[in-house]
Amino acid sequence: MPGTYAVTLTASNQYGATGTTTKQAFITVESCPPVKADFDGNPRTGVPPLSVTFTDKSTGNPTMWAWDFGDGATDMIANPIHTYTKEGKYTVTLTASNKYGSDTVSKSEFISVSTPYDDNIPISGGWNFISVPKKLAPGYDTASIFSVVDSGGHSMFQYDTGKHLWNTMDPSTPVKPLEGFWIYSKGTSSVPIRYDTNPVQTPPTGYLKKGWNGIGFTGNTPMEAKFTLLSVQDKWVNCAGFNAQIQQYDPMIIKGSNDGNLMYPFRGYWLYMTADGVLAANAA
Repeated sequence: MPGTYAVTLTASNQYGATGTTTKQAFITVESCPPVKADFDGNPRTGVPPLSVTFTDKSTGNPTMWAWDFGDGATDMIANPIHTYTKEGKYTVTLTASNKYGSDTVSKSEFISVSTPYDDNIPISGGWNFISVPKKLAPGYDTASIFSVVDSGGHSMFQYDTGKHLWNTMDPSTPVKPLEGFWIYSKGTSSVPIRYDTNPVQTPPTGYLKKGWNGIGFTGNTPMEAKFTLLSVQDKWVNCAGFNAQIQQYDPMIIKGSNDGNLMYPFRGYWLYMTADGVLAANAA
């Protein structure tokens, strides 16, 4: 038990002589509370490179620390500063110890490092026929961007205009402008996207075949159909978009009749062609 103790010694010999001495407060036993590891960090969110100051908040007077920052880096001081250089969610672990024992605490996804997104594709509950307005940034230009959508077990589909076939998409399927994608969602959501910022880019084009083609709308503002489809003006006849909010097709747009109707960003469209043609992207 913690406290201050007196020690008494009694000595004797064969002749019966004895002697006693007592030393007061001779032994002191200190209280040794167990180490309880804890920590904090600031800031916990931001863009890379993100420098985080970690603060040891452990109790029990630790004298040694072992940090694991979740990105492969470690440190052994009480209050380290660590810089995260890549996007991700990081679990941070601290083991605090002294000569009497140790304790470990791990905080899942304690640090969140992300790059700002340029836009979001709105997703409605049910089926969505969607497209991307521009070329996406490398590393963020595949169907993996749709992982944020709860598809309820439904597959994603892309219509191959060259073969007039449906393709089932997987996370590695490229997502390109001027293409339409069918995605199911159990509820409303949004898909964050990043655009390619390379100043030297070849404008996207889509090679269309005679018959029905699944296409995407490029650009960030609505545009009349007759201008959206100007590059194939002598070949297209009908155009139909799917309104995901009401789960119905919009009224058919017919060239020369109501082609002043608007087409909208993020939507996919069915376009009927009387001959093969090349669809050009709209201005950004």
